[in-house]
Amino acid sequence: MDPSFESDLRASIPISTPITISAVPGDQESLAFAQEIATWMRANGWQHVQGVSEHRYRELKRLFGTNLQINPKGGMELVVAPRLESAH
Repeated sequence: MDPSFESDLRASIPISTPITISAVPGDQESLAFAQEIATWMRANGWQHVQGVSEHRYRELKRLFGTNLQINPKGGMELVVAPRLESAH
């Protein structure tokens, strides 16, 4: 992870916020990056990081990179999808 992305995470997600991290199924690069983010967040003070899961999204055609959204069940969700330049 680059320092700019780490800074964005610190600015966007309060440490006390429950966070779910998921990746698009079948994309190994997305899954590996999601796991890297979860490990980094735990090591940097986030106490409510849910494990990385693979989740199919209905809006996959429009989902690229990292996407932060409000989780309707509470907290936030960080979705890791393929980078735009690697998508077909």
